[in-house]
Formats: sequence, C-alpha cells, structure tokens
Amino acid sequence: KKLMLVLGTWKRRVLSPYPRMMHKDSTHQATRRKDFEGAVNQLNTLQSNAAAILKWRDTRTQDLSASLKDDMIRYLDYVSVNRDLMSTKTVHVAGTKGKGSTCCMTESILRSHQYTTGLYTSPHLISVRERIRLNGKPISEDLFARYFWECHDAIEKHEPVPGYFRFLTIMAFKVFQEENVDAAIMEVGIGGRTDSTNSLDSAVVTGITTLDYDHVEVLGNTLGKIAYEKVGIAKPGVPMIISPQVPEALEVIQERAQNIDCKLYLASPLDAYNKESPFTLSLSGSYQCVNASVAIALANEFINHKKSDSKTEQIYSGKLDSYPTFPLSSTFISGLESAFWPGRAQTLKIESLPGFQFFLDGAHTIESMKVCLDWFQEKVATHNGPKPKIILCFNCKYEKDSSSMLNILKNFENVHGFDNIFFTASKLLSTHDHSNDITNVLDGTTSFQEVLRDSWVSLFPEGEQAHQKNHVCHVYPTINASLDAAKKEGEERETFVLVTGSLYLVGGYLEILGFNTTQ
Repeated sequence: KKLMLVLGTWKRRVLSPYPRMMHKDSTHQATRRKDFEGAVNQLNTLQSNAAAILKWRDTRTQDLSASLKDDMIRYLDYVSVNRDLMSTKTVHVAGTKGKGSTCCMTESILRSHQYTTGLYTSPHLISVRERIRLNGKPISEDLFARYFWECHDAIEKHEPVPGYFRFLTIMAFKVFQEENVDAAIMEVGIGGRTDSTNSLDSAVVTGITTLDYDHVEVLGNTLGKIAYEKVGIAKPGVPMIISPQVPEALEVIQERAQNIDCKLYLASPLDAYNKESPFTLSLSGSYQCVNASVAIALANEFINHKKSDSKTEQIYSGKLDSYPTFPLSSTFISGLESAFWPGRAQTLKIESLPGFQFFLDGAHTIESMKVCLDWFQEKVATHNGPKPKIILCFNCKYEKDSSSMLNILKNFENVHGFDNIFFTASKLLSTHDHSNDITNVLDGTTSFQEVLRDSWVSLFPEGEQAHQKNHVCHVYPTINASLDAAKKEGEERETFVLVTGSLYLVGGYLEILGFNTTQ
C-alpha cells in the first residue's frame, strides 16, 4: 500500500498532463509574503512555459479527459469546494469568438435581475484580478490574496500546486462558493472537453459561441475536431444554447447532444425579440448582436431554473429548435446596455494625448480580424473632419496564421491606407503593478516582428516593397517605444491608432495609457 501511494504521488508530480513551470519554487514557504504581491509572485511561478505547453499539446491528443477531470476533482476536494452545490449555480460557456463578451453580457443581465454574480474569464488585460469578478467588479487585492493562499496551501499539503490556469480555476470556484454567489458564469479557457472549467457533473445551462480556427495545435485542424472539443462541456439533461455554426461543426454538436440527451437550442436573432423600448448594445461591433442573443437565452434559462422548485431535465428532441423568443423587459435591456468588456472593439481617448484616438481590439483569428476591420473601417468612414493620420500597431503569437490576418488588414490599405505600421513586441519596458504577468511570458525580442514586417511587405508589388519596408513599417521591441513613435508621428494632425492581433498587446497598451481595468 505504501508503494502504491508513493507511485501515485510520483505519477501526479511527474506525469501530470497539465503543465506547470519547469523549475523549483525558490521561495521557501516560511519566507513567503502572504499579501497580494506575494500571491502574484507565487502565481507567476506556475506560469506554463513553452516546453510544457508542447508536452501538453502532445498528451491532449490522447483520451485523457477522465484523468484530467479526476485531477480537478481531487484539487477541488482539497480546497473544500462542493461540486454539487456549484453545479446548481453554474453557467458554462465555450467557443472561439465572443465567449468572453457573451459571458460578460450574461453576467450583466443576471445582475440587473438582482442576482449576485461571479464571473471567471481569461486572459486578463492588465491585472490578474480581472479574471475573477464578484458582481461585475474584479475581486480586491485582499480577497485575492486570502483565497490564493488558502487554496495554494491546502493543495500543497498533498501534492504540487497545479499550473497557472488550473489553479485560478480552482480558486474561482472557491471564491464563488465562499462568497455565496447566486450565479457563477464560467468561461472555458481552451477547448472545453478537457478544460479545467469542465470539472462539474452538471450545470444550470451551457453555451457555445461562434467557432473558428484557433489553438489548432491542441484542438485539431478542422472545425469538426474543434467542435468536438467545445461540445465536451454539454451535460445530460442540461440545456445548451449555441450561436449559428457552419454545417461541419453543427453536425458534431448535434451528434453529441443526441448521444447524451442534452436539449439543444439555436439562439434566436436579437431582432426577433420584442423590446419594450429601443436600445443599443453597450459593446461595439455588429457581431455583438450574435453574442447578445446567446447571452439572453443563457440568462433566461438561468432565471427560469431559479424560479422553478426543482430541476426539469431537458432532453434532445431530435432536431435543432430555435430558442423561444419573449418580450425583452427593461431589466434585460438594462443588462445589455450596461455590460462592459474592455479590449474588444474599444475606443479610447486620453486627456494627456489630445488629437489621438485609440481603437483596441484583441482579434487574433482570421474571422475575428475581418470583424475588427469592418468595425474600424466604419469608424474611419463616419469620422467628421479632415482625414486623420492612421497608424496600425500589430502583433500576434507565432503559431497564429499571421499572413492571413495581415492579408485582411491589407484590404484597409487598399481603401484608406495606413500611414505607419508598427510591428511591436507585446512587452512593456517596465511595469508598476506586479499583477501584470505580460513580462512573465513574453521576452520582448523582435525577431518575429521582423518576420511580420517582411510578410506584410511581400503583399505589395515589387515596386512598392521598398517604400513599405523603409518608410511605412517599423519594428519596436516594446509597447513603450511604439507609443513614443506614434506620439511623434501624430504631432501635426489628428491620429487614429488601431491596436490589434493580440490581447496581450491590447492589454499592454491599456496599461501604458493609464486605463483602469479593475474598477
């Protein structure tokens, strides 16, 4: 028995398919600072590095969902999370595009109905506290530190603390349970089937937003394979709301729903709802209408569930039904009008930079870049006054289809034209807030930004390439440097700066511009 216990512990420490940092914690437990700064420093030692992520990718091709869930169940037991209780509070949302916005609007609608809410999302833009929200606001530094160390120390008594995202997921469940929220809205990190948020046996309602190609090295290189991972959050007898999907993905989703007897609804279009009064979504971009339609259905299912005395299982009907519409009350409308989700189709003016407007969107897939460009082109086309100087600040992860995204941005070049393009590493020269983990995952070198520049230049005829490379395009090692260059370029006339391609880049810009994401 002793040998089996030793082997079991060794397997969890060495063979765990979920990665954690590949170095020892240099801070002895006795000397750890148990405040917020100490918590963030300790959290950042759990940040998965590139080698560990590659190992994760390789192991996820195997059917490890059961063992991964067993790991999460064990961790949640260590921190005394009641999974059955949390199942009665949870709204679980997967997807590629718009899942964060959908979660944000769902939370806002429920809060407008006087439910107390918890919201778990990723990644954060500036402060890690953004990931865990109570009643719409990031948790305080004191609350973060309290729950961080409570969960960290409880797990460490038994085995090594899991990686960054898994740990924060455990902590979110703990926070939402102890703070006794009515609704816990949980956004999936990557995929769904094997994601650490998928550790409950049931939920109140689940949802899938628009699917696209993202994290293909982990989830698969077809929309069918990606849909298989996303629909893994479906639960028997629990309704699932989906946005319109391409046939390849929809077929997989419907098959899964049928296999487990899960009632599947297609979100009805926003304009199909009768409204008590006209309203405008607070989140910019025409695509938010699709996300809002999913959020309305998710929130309504939650409200109806709470109104009923007992749970009624909703089983698969054999066909895809549109979600029944109903008159949208002023409470629903208030939630949709007050939702706020920074870094997505966000326009920002800064008092210290008169004449500048920043347009920030974390688009990082081909389809989301098309939507981002439509939004920005509308802003430029409807601008009153002389034509502004237009600067593009771009970066993306090396595994993304950067050439295709740049090709989409070339469409803007063909119509309006970028005066300058800054290919910028998503790194700040220095940070005043230890909660910012951008500097912990990005090294600020410019070799990949040079690749991006050359990729952009190659989109032009040979006769124009020298001008693009020598006069339009610039490579910067930090966000600070690119902002300084933008200030210099925009001295003479009004300037629009489009920041896109990476949420890390957008988050860095928001921080350096002084935008507060924790209010």
